[in-house]
Amino acid sequence: MFFFFFLFSPLRRSDLALWRPQDDRSDKLILTQTGSGGLDELSGLLNDSKASFGYARVSYSNDKESQREKFILIVWIGKDTKVMRKAKAGLFPWPTN
Repeated sequence: MFFFFFLFSPLRRSDLALWRPQDDRSDKLILTQTGSGGLDELSGLLNDSKASFGYARVSYSNDKESQREKFILIVWIGKDTKVMRKAKAGLFPWPTN
């Protein structure tokens, strides 16, 4: 959990993170990208031939006095991802530190 607090702390300007499997046969997820471009940048990082896990922070407001931040988890399985990778996508151990 410390990892998420570090990555998305107010002192850091990152608002997205992307994890992918280490290689085609591995079930270990590695952090491959961080950034501050929001959902637009994150959508550009998703690949049709890979499974990816994205985490993004978005800010919005209903009026000028309120500001809210929400966190979004995206599980991406591209249309050209290998069959076994698609089948195992829901079984990845999520990084916690």
